[in-house]
Amino acid sequence: MTGLSWQATTLILGLAWFAAINLVVSVVALAAAHLIDDRLTADASRARRLLALRLAPALVSVGVTVLLFVPAHVWLEPARPDEEIGLVPLMLAAAGLLLLLGAAVRSARAMRRTVRLAALTPQREVRRGAIRVIEVPGLSGVALAGIVRPRILIGTGTRRVLTAAELDLAVAHERAHQRAGDNLSRVLIYCAPDFLGWVPQAGRLERLWEAEAECLADAAAANGSPARATRLASALVKVARLASAADRTWSPGWSTFHHAALLQTRVRLLVSGTRVTPATARYVPAAAACGLAAVATAWITGLPRQLHWLTEVLIAVLP
Repeated sequence: MTGLSWQATTLILGLAWFAAINLVVSVVALAAAHLIDDRLTADASRARRLLALRLAPALVSVGVTVLLFVPAHVWLEPARPDEEIGLVPLMLAAAGLLLLLGAAVRSARAMRRTVRLAALTPQREVRRGAIRVIEVPGLSGVALAGIVRPRILIGTGTRRVLTAAELDLAVAHERAHQRAGDNLSRVLIYCAPDFLGWVPQAGRLERLWEAEAECLADAAAANGSPARATRLASALVKVARLASAADRTWSPGWSTFHHAALLQTRVRLLVSGTRVTPATARYVPAAAACGLAAVATAWITGLPRQLHWLTEVLIAVLP
């Protein structure tokens, strides 16, 4: 393709690099996923590794494209209207655009569902404090809704079957999800634009992370007390009996108290008295700092300039 403007060239090549890096990191993540076993360890560091592995293709490809390639291309590429781009870069750019459009569609779907559920009426606030607790008659179970201003939603039927102590522990479980930043993690997983999401191993990584996150939230709610652990296990069983296996009431980005597939494992861990260290979101600033340090190192060592040079070579060589 010839006669492209400088702005169009930057967009196309940026999308092409995004798709190419995404594909390579997805393949590496897929190979690494095969080395991970299915055992549940209820370990915060393992949960972070699973999350990082699942999000690596999207985060690395977006980071390299936006923070390295595009600024280097804007800085080093002369503004000429006669740039030629072959079929391979165009196909990669189309694949990258499809990935981003798919992520946008999923984001819009999740937002629409969240807004619709948030507008459910009638609802009644049953507890005030650092986080709002709201009773919603049309829902079943317990969930942490939202990221910026989270609130806990409790179905009327659930509130009736749980004792006051069990309800407190269910709320404590959801507050543990809030402290660990699990809702943000769920949204990132659901909306991640990557090739990894097309293979079954992505779902396996997500299920493993979900299991770890739920057990860590249980541990935070129990707080090392056998009595609290027993009451929490009782609450889990009661909600499981109340909830329908096909209930998809909640939004994809919400933390929900009951997961049928994890019920037996979670109850067994709680009643066995297994010591588990709860998770926190303190790793987020550390991860952000490491990412910024990696970008700064790349610029200091001249990697963006080399990336621009490689782009020019590939454009000249690829059909």
